Amino acid sequence: MSHRISRAALAAVLVTLAAALAVGAGSAGAAKATAKADNPKFATEGGVAPQFLANARTIPHFTFQYTDPSNGVTYPITMVGSDPRSGNGDTTVNDAFMRAQFGKIGSGYHVRLQNVKRYATQTINVPASQGVAYNRAAAESAGKEATAGIVEDKWFSEKLQNLMNALHVDAMTVPIFLTDNVMLYDGTYDKCCTIGYHGAGMPIGHGAGPANGKGNNPVQTFIYSAWSKPGTYSGFYSDYSGTRTYPSPTRGIADIHALSHEVAEWLDDPYVNNAVKPWLTPTAPQYGCTGVLETGDPVVGDWFPLAGNTTADGYDYYGEYHPEENVFAQWYGHGGLEAAGFHSWDGRLTFMGSRTTSLGGPVGGLRELLERLLADG
Repeated sequence: MSHRISRAALAAVLVTLAAALAVGAGSAGAAKATAKADNPKFATEGGVAPQFLANARTIPHFTFQYTDPSNGVTYPITMVGSDPRSGNGDTTVNDAFMRAQFGKIGSGYHVRLQNVKRYATQTINVPASQGVAYNRAAAESAGKEATAGIVEDKWFSEKLQNLMNALHVDAMTVPIFLTDNVMLYDGTYDKCCTIGYHGAGMPIGHGAGPANGKGNNPVQTFIYSAWSKPGTYSGFYSDYSGTRTYPSPTRGIADIHALSHEVAEWLDDPYVNNAVKPWLTPTAPQYGCTGVLETGDPVVGDWFPLAGNTTADGYDYYGEYHPEENVFAQWYGHGGLEAAGFHSWDGRLTFMGSRTTSLGGPVGGLRELLERLLADG
């Protein structure tokens, strides 16, 4: 990557999506019976091979490789920002996540997002064959308004790509698309719900082009996330009722949980091409055995409190955001990243560790990011 790109700003544009869902008596009833959202999932979309990144017009990134000592395989890795081994570069996101992951807390190293534009809300009209509104049992049992929406993911992905093209989003920025409690399902209602994904690809109309385009190949990265209202997933209200206590560590899926998940994963795997030794965790059985570097997937639902949520939409957020815990890249490498010169803050393998549900107040640069991206709730 050129020095010019490594010093460029990480720019973000925010696009709020309003999904107009067709609701019929029959389809709504079916969705209520089968669209159980207790196993939230995250996904990826597309992917760009490393050879197409040479001199491409895209976000700032750096590439390295490490050898996993547990299987002897060498893995090439591409991440957002500048190489932390080369100094204290500022590629002005979760700045705190990257600084902790690479042992740069207290240094001049930063990976910051700049929200350069907020688009007007974009409306997507969803036909009855591709989505439906349904009642969320957990919220309904807590006496809360319980309507949520689900949309077929492949259909939604195509609409998102067309929208990106229509808005002329530049490849040097990362568009972040937000929906208000509208999630995705895979083909049938019972395969629900995906609440966020990140991806990469050549913008529509540009094609793959030559492997080395001398700066002419745009490579677009993007993020989609659903704002989750309390009660979308069971456990939140029951754990907060009565005496003021936190939800259990795996029942904090609300507000920006999905957004924090996807931003962290975009940082560590922006082009959806980072392979690692296949992993499997009992805390995330929905992913099976998978060989991708996705920092949020092993700890879906695990959260830490972040003060300052004053969203006035009729739901009880208890004055807090519920960002997700994330594992560091070192978790996948079994010592290989450390051998390559990448040491995390105090040797830990996750962002918050044992303090997941005990650390209050703003954490690093996360609150600043949220205030920029979610100022209007």
